[in-house]
Amino acid sequence: MDSTELNKIMAAFLTAGIVFGLGGVLGGKLIHSPRPEHPAFAIVSALPEGVSAAPREVPIAALLAHADPAKGQSDAAKLCGACHSFNKGGATMVGPNLYNVVMAPIAEGDGYDFSAGLKAHHGKWTFDDMSAWLKDPKAYAPGTKMAFAGIANGRQRADVVDYLRTLSDSPQPLPPVPKEAPAAAATAAAGSAPAAPAGPSFAEEVGHADPKLGEAAAGRYCGACHSFDQGGAALVGPNLYNVVDRAIAAAPGYSYSAALTAKHAAWTYANLNAWLTDPRGYAPGNKMGFAGIPSEKQRAAVVAYLRSLSPNPHPISGAGAGGADKPGQGAHK
Repeated sequence: MDSTELNKIMAAFLTAGIVFGLGGVLGGKLIHSPRPEHPAFAIVSALPEGVSAAPREVPIAALLAHADPAKGQSDAAKLCGACHSFNKGGATMVGPNLYNVVMAPIAEGDGYDFSAGLKAHHGKWTFDDMSAWLKDPKAYAPGTKMAFAGIANGRQRADVVDYLRTLSDSPQPLPPVPKEAPAAAATAAAGSAPAAPAGPSFAEEVGHADPKLGEAAAGRYCGACHSFDQGGAALVGPNLYNVVDRAIAAAPGYSYSAALTAKHAAWTYANLNAWLTDPRGYAPGNKMGFAGIPSEKQRAAVVAYLRSLSPNPHPISGAGAGGADKPGQGAHK
């Protein structure tokens, strides 16, 4: 290949490059591509602007400003009364006496041997410490002897702390409310948080529950005091065969408390749910020492098992699924 041919080839490449470059410049001038006013796909944040992923907990000082010591007294009796006395000079029981406990030194009290977990707290029962202790005792004092799981609800915890504050010849003044907290505290005290989406009814939960799991749970929770077989004897508590939709306090051979005989209704699914959640709250003064089953899923399984204890298990829909304390067909059995 001579130099003339080589020059022609190089000139062709150079010309093509110039044409390509000029074409791009001219094309950009002739055809405009303005930025769109709105993106084709809007990327929406999962949370509204300014809202944090985890809401801050309302300080106990703010909640105490709206607390009800009368409610706290009722809750303390149910939650703490089996292990503690509240009166001045009251006896040490499973746990220490709680009179004058607010601002008292932690893990100090006549006649009670406190755990090392509490003795490690070298301070006083301030309102903040009392709230943290009652919220999660095991987290506050690992190794504590107290088996109580805690009070997760801030309003209820504040009511109890406010009641304990009154147990003194000279009650401690309420702590000042933080400046940023009043609105949040008022919202919490009024219970005005947005309602959670409605889930399935308890009767529907029973319909989807596994009676076999319920049988195992009922054996653990109830087997020491109740019989489950047809015609079974009343033990510490009544026989539970065919209990679903049976009139409350109507099993033969058992002397019920006045708290239950006053319930002129049937053991609907809703009533069984309320009873198994909090027996003392459902029927104050009843004789059953059982504290309740916190898990709704586990309660539904237990009730599904109880439902199976019948020659004709009660339908999921109908009277047995009714609201709490509404008479059902069983009220006339």
